Amino acid sequence: MNQLTGDTRQVFLKTPTGLVVRGNDIDQQALLQFKAKITDDQLRVMESWNSSIHFCQWHGVTCGHKHQRELNLSSNSFYNQIPQEVGLLRRLEIFDLTSNSISGEIPPNLSSCSKLTIVRMGSNRLTGEIPSFLGFLSNLKVLSFYNNSLRGSIPPSLGNWSSLEKLALSYNALDGILPETLAQLTNLSSFLAAANAISGTVPVAMFNLSNIRFFDIGVNKI
Repeated sequence: MNQLTGDTRQVFLKTPTGLVVRGNDIDQQALLQFKAKITDDQLRVMESWNSSIHFCQWHGVTCGHKHQRELNLSSNSFYNQIPQEVGLLRRLEIFDLTSNSISGEIPPNLSSCSKLTIVRMGSNRLTGEIPSFLGFLSNLKVLSFYNNSLRGSIPPSLGNWSSLEKLALSYNALDGILPETLAQLTNLSSFLAAANAISGTVPVAMFNLSNIRFFDIGVNKI
């Protein structure tokens, strides 16, 4: 199910067609820009995405008022980088690009999506560092970047997520130490950072995180 929303209408990208209502130009332009930057659409998900018809009538698009705001484009074999236009989706809550071949760095415009609760980009080809601006996304509950080529250290700003429940960073090229601020994630139940090059020691205060159920830092230099 592929879903997207903008500022005044919720746009749900899924296979069945449904109720069609008027959306706004920001949604349409963001979708067209997203299509323009994505290559090798093997499943032809975006074949009907053009300005000749209202975007609510594009194949796989349903517009409604009462559903969760979500963009789910996982497992579509998409290439190229994440378009900067994702930052136009200010009310986006769930962003899922898992299991594609997306490359490049995490776009800074993602910081404009302040309502994000779930970000999943595992099993892609992302490079660069985990940007510190992600710490401003205070509503995040799930952040998953496992199985990419991210480098650098885990930014201390990630400790700002009081609502974070799952942090998945395994199978990257991360180094540095585990920041002390991770001990502030009192709702954290799953911390996965195996198969990196993280060194140092586990911050003692992390042992006080009573909600932890899964904790994996194997195959590092800790």
